[in-house]
Amino acid sequence: MTKKGDQKKYAIWYYKERMREAKKILDNEPFPSDPEIVINPTRTGRDGLVFNKSGDRIFYYVSKKITKAYEEKPVSAIGVKVDVWDYRSDELPETPRPPTLINSQDKQYNEGGLIYQFDIATENSSLVDSERNVIYWYNGYLYGRTDYVVTRHGRNAEPWKGEKPKYFLISLKDGSKEQMDTAYSFFKFSPSERFLLCMYYDGTQNQFSIYDIASKVMRPINGVTEELKWILGWTTDNQSVVLYDKYSDMWLCDLSGKKSAVNITHGYGKKNNIRFELLGNEEEEGHIKLIDPSKKQFLAVLEARTKRNGFYSLDVARNEDPRLLSMDNCVYFRSQGGFGDFGNGAVPEVSGNGNSWVVTRQTESEAPNYYVTKDFKHFRQISNLQPQKKYNWLTTELVNWNMNDGKEAMGVLYKPEDFNPAKKYPVIFYYYEEMSNALHDFRTPGLAHGPIDIPWLVSRGYLVFTPDIKYEIDSPGAYALKYVVSAAENLKKLPYVDGTRLGLQGHSFGGFETNYIVTHSNLFAAAQEGAGVSDLISKYGGIVDGKAGNDIHYYEAGQGRMSRTKSLWQNKEAYIRESPIFNADKINTPLLMMHNKKDNAVPWTQGVELFTALWRLQKPAWMLQYDNDDHGIYSDNAFDYTMRITQFFDHYLKGKPAPKWMTEPGYHDNGDPYALDSGGKQP
Repeated sequence: MTKKGDQKKYAIWYYKERMREAKKILDNEPFPSDPEIVINPTRTGRDGLVFNKSGDRIFYYVSKKITKAYEEKPVSAIGVKVDVWDYRSDELPETPRPPTLINSQDKQYNEGGLIYQFDIATENSSLVDSERNVIYWYNGYLYGRTDYVVTRHGRNAEPWKGEKPKYFLISLKDGSKEQMDTAYSFFKFSPSERFLLCMYYDGTQNQFSIYDIASKVMRPINGVTEELKWILGWTTDNQSVVLYDKYSDMWLCDLSGKKSAVNITHGYGKKNNIRFELLGNEEEEGHIKLIDPSKKQFLAVLEARTKRNGFYSLDVARNEDPRLLSMDNCVYFRSQGGFGDFGNGAVPEVSGNGNSWVVTRQTESEAPNYYVTKDFKHFRQISNLQPQKKYNWLTTELVNWNMNDGKEAMGVLYKPEDFNPAKKYPVIFYYYEEMSNALHDFRTPGLAHGPIDIPWLVSRGYLVFTPDIKYEIDSPGAYALKYVVSAAENLKKLPYVDGTRLGLQGHSFGGFETNYIVTHSNLFAAAQEGAGVSDLISKYGGIVDGKAGNDIHYYEAGQGRMSRTKSLWQNKEAYIRESPIFNADKINTPLLMMHNKKDNAVPWTQGVELFTALWRLQKPAWMLQYDNDDHGIYSDNAFDYTMRITQFFDHYLKGKPAPKWMTEPGYHDNGDPYALDSGGKQP
């Protein structure tokens, strides 16, 4: 037990299969000689408390103890679950910044901490790195195997100062430490740990090299004629690494540097516009495989234009083109893109003798089920779960059209199962980068956690359209506007689309795009955005509570897509042009916003800025703020959020009575927060 205000105590326990019970291996104070050093519980899971690849060591972080713990106030002392801001209110709500904005654990421990390793066999702990570095991760993959680990300096580099990230190769046996070439920012150990695959982005494309750990020699990969994108796996003889190029064709690259790389798929992916994923036993997380080139390989394949999914075989030893086995309008497994609720399908699993495979198959109208196959041509179904048959489900249609500039565009149209082409339907446009690969994904119905739930809205009589958006630097909002408006103009031509009742919805980056679109178009009857940026300038230089650093990197080298070579001051016209806040006076579309004070990705002040502008301009807008949630809605508040989104669109896109929370500023629900205004009052 701990008293209020005391620091919590933590311990690390170890359990292995066939052990009778778990064993405590480290107390909260792992070093009796220095009781001020404690286990840092903020660095766990993907960020700290993890095994190395061979499972004989555990990495953990320690920090200096702070005697006075930070005390959070209970939620009830902060405010209600949801605050509803109304553009017609006489004054803006009083909103003190709640203490829960700050991560209390970060207040109890020094930032980061030092990395230690615990040797399970000897039960001894030792320091991995004397500097405040972190074990290097990339998309959750630990780059520490048996005898080595790569660490990264904990502070972000500042490229405008000429700085580059620092990475270190550390021997876990003798503690020797070597700084890697600062050009590289991605590392992957070969299974033998003799080689380290190194990658960096040169401003236009990825560049790969091979580092020989013993000889300390860095070798370029020779003979590749296409841009390389990612690692596929290692050969079983430890002689080669297999990499994908941007067309997903596969290159066999000699680790010794003596042989030129060989395109083992012969450019088939590029010529036929298909995407390959090699199947087989995974050597580690992230679909990294161990590949025996002497044996026939199986490939999962996605046709980029049709979105069909299926399987090919590849015989590397015979130097043949990939051979088609089967293809269908469904999802078996697709690792390269897609935003369906079942992600990219399940990785096919091979039996112990290698003769059979278990795969899942799903479509937009059929729930995922298991199948067994021996040849990827014939499949035997072994489960039959179809919960969607009890409901008015959905269908999908891949829509292609040409925009005004002649460029091809693509998106997915979702229709209700009981669709009637003689009726007129409202359409909601939902977007986030490119989503057409999810054409055949089975979408599970649920509550809105940020993005809308497509099955929920479609079953209520809406059409939903998800257009792909392709971007150019300095103009992410402008290109979102271009693609979404073009999609809307194209769909308006369909006889069953009500062109006067079109809606928008986007979350996070999609929320920014929504804010931008409504400042430049009056085509849409209603829009809902969640956690979207409205002011690129304040976001660029601001910070988020509980999160180190700022968003300069996000705009100069990330999803913000403003420029890799120019700062805000060198590109100020573009930052102003792309910021919705500067065109708030042009908004005529009713806007429902959602921004939470505890958002650790987009400061909630981004929402406050835009709402305040619309409040001053008396433009119809409402903003929801949930005390218990951050960038998305994952608590019980998701039901409330779903109801308010639904009522908002039902009013503006279906002509239903508005709820009282939209017609009566400061509405007190008296037990019915979703009561409709029966008097016909308009919001």
